[in-house]
Amino acid sequence: MATEAYDVVRSLRELFHSRERRDKDRVQIALQAMQFAQAKKMQDVQLAGQQIQFLQTVNTQQMKSIAATFINNTGFGRLYSPTEDEDERASAVTDAVEKLTKAPKINKKGENTGGYGFSGEDANRIVAALWAHKAGSHDEILSIADELNTKLSPSYELTAGSNDYKFVNAFVSGGYLSPTEFEYGVQESGELKSAGKVVQNTKDIVAEMYEFGKGDFEIQRDIGEYKEPPMDWDTLAEEYKKGGQITERLGSDISPQVSELKQLSTSISKKQNEKSLIEIELDNLKELSRANLINDEQSQRLESIPLQIETFDEDIADLNEKINMRRKDLSVSSAVAAKQQLQKTQTETGMKWASEVDIKELSELLAEYDPSVLEDVVAGKSSSIFWESISSGGKLEDAPMGTKFKLWGLAKKIEEAKTIGDIKSGAQNFTEKFNKPAWK
Repeated sequence: MATEAYDVVRSLRELFHSRERRDKDRVQIALQAMQFAQAKKMQDVQLAGQQIQFLQTVNTQQMKSIAATFINNTGFGRLYSPTEDEDERASAVTDAVEKLTKAPKINKKGENTGGYGFSGEDANRIVAALWAHKAGSHDEILSIADELNTKLSPSYELTAGSNDYKFVNAFVSGGYLSPTEFEYGVQESGELKSAGKVVQNTKDIVAEMYEFGKGDFEIQRDIGEYKEPPMDWDTLAEEYKKGGQITERLGSDISPQVSELKQLSTSISKKQNEKSLIEIELDNLKELSRANLINDEQSQRLESIPLQIETFDEDIADLNEKINMRRKDLSVSSAVAAKQQLQKTQTETGMKWASEVDIKELSELLAEYDPSVLEDVVAGKSSSIFWESISSGGKLEDAPMGTKFKLWGLAKKIEEAKTIGDIKSGAQNFTEKFNKPAWK
């Protein structure tokens, strides 16, 4: 009996110790889990802090780079003077504001020999931002680039003559935006989109910092660089052809686009002349080399010229491609502008003629001819179209007879619609004046 009692006590003791060990193990596991969770939380906090700090560092570098590029490409950098003298600095600021507010002046080559055409308020903002950038603060100039990005967008309503219109159009006059980019509301390089993204990044990083301080350690916002998709001007032009509508920012005035084409043609001529000069230099150096009269400096130059010629060829090819695209864009804008000219009069005759204009068909026809012809058609210069058609060496000399009549007929209709509109407007003004009470 004593043995049995001992066995029972021993069994109970072992059961008790077993439970004690299990409870101890559970507590140990729970403590380890808590320690792991705490360590992971601390690691997440540290990682999130490091990520935010890294993103802030990279974004600050991007801000400086994008701001500098924007200032360089807009030409604003030429307005800055690094002088420390207060009087000279004041004079430089005055000169910069004057250049920014001066009205544009386009010469026959399509080059702007005037200013930008900014309002006084915008000019002062730009000058302040430029000087701030040179002092190390980039927020101000990036804010202007971001504003331009927003107002350039096709969804943003720009009314001719408004302050917003004047602001965006000044960047066209200054050569930063092309008339085509202004018309379609899309910048080919994507530089403004990048500026907009870096400004948004700055706001998002600040928001993430606030959330981090409140215990939210997960970065949820899309903070990064803007990735520009390939620009397809042909697709854009086709969309406008189908719809027969454009943003109408340039209205019926296609002269800025014509000027841009002239500028591109001038650039090609300069590149070709420069290429011809170094080709002559290359021939002379080769002759010296064959005669063993070449020195080390000339030998190095001989080796470098082929690469320079290759660069010229690439630049000329790019300019030719751009001209082809701009000509397509101009043909669409010209077709729409011609229709608008007929609609402007709001007369029954003008509206009837406008309804007969097929945007797609007319744009494809206009795409075949010189920009000056398109300008004459839209302006309603039927006599100019007539002389270009019959003159030796005229821009329409080789055009089919049917095309000559069609372009002349459209120009004539625009000319007559304008006359009818002027008569109607004059009659209305006379009637209003005649019916006005004498006591007013």
